[in-house]
Amino acid sequence: LFDVDAVGEIGAINHDGSILGGRYYDDTLPGFDYFPFTWTEEGGIRTYPYLPEYPSGDILGMSDDGKTLVGISGTILEGRVAAVWRPEWGVVELKAKLIELGVPVPELFIPQVSRGVTDDGETVVGWGILFPSNPEEFPVTRGFIAQLPPQVDPACAEDLDGDGQVGFTDLTQLLGTWGPCPGCPEDLDGDGQVGFTDLTQLLGSWGPCA
Repeated sequence: LFDVDAVGEIGAINHDGSILGGRYYDDTLPGFDYFPFTWTEEGGIRTYPYLPEYPSGDILGMSDDGKTLVGISGTILEGRVAAVWRPEWGVVELKAKLIELGVPVPELFIPQVSRGVTDDGETVVGWGILFPSNPEEFPVTRGFIAQLPPQVDPACAEDLDGDGQVGFTDLTQLLGTWGPCPGCPEDLDGDGQVGFTDLTQLLGSWGPCA
């Protein structure tokens, strides 16, 4: 299934085994970080971005359709947080997204690992660190269950700026990321770089999104 010289781990699988996920190291990509990835027989390996402030990432759970991915951004040694990947969000820190959605997350609780998600992509489980209000006490590990809103499919992936149509701003955005760009939204074909196939796909969708 993979390059025998590749380094990484599989940490997630959907119900019928058609989608795998985990972390993947590719020495042809910039940096020395593990990239979150999924694999399908049709599309091969697709890498995803991690949070810039928490380099490296790992997918540990996925919805049955593979559209909601959960796991970690960062490392245990350099700091990590629970992360979620969705087409309509990109990669987001779970705590920040929950607060944005109006969920009352305790201020002193830091979700560190999103370990699994239900088949519909709406219920996430994992664990994190609860810091005490008394500085003389020690932090403790606590599990969590978090509820996400239903998944929303973007009208078209080529509408990079989200204005409902594919036009010159989307073209400019794609050209501005030309070259290696694993997991970025401009990588429309998911091959780890922005190139002529992505440009052709965008131009083929020119105009209002259906």
